[in-house]
Amino acid sequence: EDIKEMDGSSSSSSSQQNNNKNHNSSSFEGVASISNNNNNNGAPPPEVMISDNLGIDPRTIEIVRVDKQQADTTMVDGDASSNNNKTPPPGFVPMFRGSANYIANHRATLAVYHIPGKLLEDSDNFRDLMNDVALTWLLGMKIVLVAGCRHQIDKRLGDANRRQLVNGMLVTDHDTLRIIKEEAGYVRFEVERQLARSLRMHYGDPSNSMDGNVVSGNFYSAQPFGILDGVDYQFSGFVRRVEADKIKQCHANRDVCLLSTLGVSPSGEVFNVNSEALAATVAGALEASKIIFFTNHEVILKSNKKFGNQIQSLRLSDATNFLKHRGIEMDRRGRVQGMDDNYGGNATADMDAVVDRDMLLKIGWAKAALEQNVKRAHILAPTQGALLQELYTRDGSGTLVSRDIYEGIRRADVGVWW
Repeated sequence: EDIKEMDGSSSSSSSQQNNNKNHNSSSFEGVASISNNNNNNGAPPPEVMISDNLGIDPRTIEIVRVDKQQADTTMVDGDASSNNNKTPPPGFVPMFRGSANYIANHRATLAVYHIPGKLLEDSDNFRDLMNDVALTWLLGMKIVLVAGCRHQIDKRLGDANRRQLVNGMLVTDHDTLRIIKEEAGYVRFEVERQLARSLRMHYGDPSNSMDGNVVSGNFYSAQPFGILDGVDYQFSGFVRRVEADKIKQCHANRDVCLLSTLGVSPSGEVFNVNSEALAATVAGALEASKIIFFTNHEVILKSNKKFGNQIQSLRLSDATNFLKHRGIEMDRRGRVQGMDDNYGGNATADMDAVVDRDMLLKIGWAKAALEQNVKRAHILAPTQGALLQELYTRDGSGTLVSRDIYEGIRRADVGVWW
């Protein structure tokens, strides 16, 4: 009986093994058929079942040799007639190779961006600008953003009778200060919201914690203008001190620093500060490599003596002479002399006068920043990709103001060999 039980157990175990073997064979039948396909001696391949909708039918895959000359032309110049989805756009490879030097030079440098409030009206363009700012951060630049809200304030105050401008500076009373607080908070939140989204998008998976963040706070203190030339500026002020060490600590943490135009005094009072003057002062205190001003409109400089050619760069002396020629004097604290204060902040104003004033102010504040040891200032129109083109291409897209000669020329000297 013991022998019978053992035989029965043995036969049962053997039967179970046979069943498992048959089951495993049927499970990998497709794989076995494919692996033995090379031994079919010309027999037609067996039917293959695709396990999911994303699978590729192996019968549709071909190995094709590509001519080397054709491949080089496609990779460098791009081939619009090609059906290859991985073909880069025309000129992408030369452009990317040409940008390598600029990417290396700008890495670990500090740049201050001035964002005018008017750019927030075009939501698509503003979102793209924040994407480009985040991309410069991803490429290693240390960034400080200064967000202005003059456009929003002008809309809230309405006609010129409700606002008083003296030497380009708004006289801020209690009611106006309340409006400025609301609009500065709105602009600050919008910039922070869009830039935080862009940082997460460029960093990778939005669900993961990112390496950098947008940080805003009291990174500078302010003080009032007081009474100048018989005018009481009330709650209008200028930068008293920049907390450079705190901003640098944010950059050490890979954060982007965001500043608004509301500065707090040591006694706790709040003052309205000119945003361009704030950007120039902060850039000087941080010894920034660049300060970048975005204009409210698409505008360039042209030379009448060069058949209307665009002027892409100005030396500091050229900018100084141009402002002097136009009768403009800039005060580092935020006041402007020699400019009509009744420029009309509404839609009925003369557009040419508004554009002219905007460009003159940007040149003036660029000059002020360079006088505070900032290396270069850029004035860019708010167009698609203007920031990336200005920073990472040879010709740029805007107007450069620098203390040195940028790719300048020298007087030819006959008989001297270099």
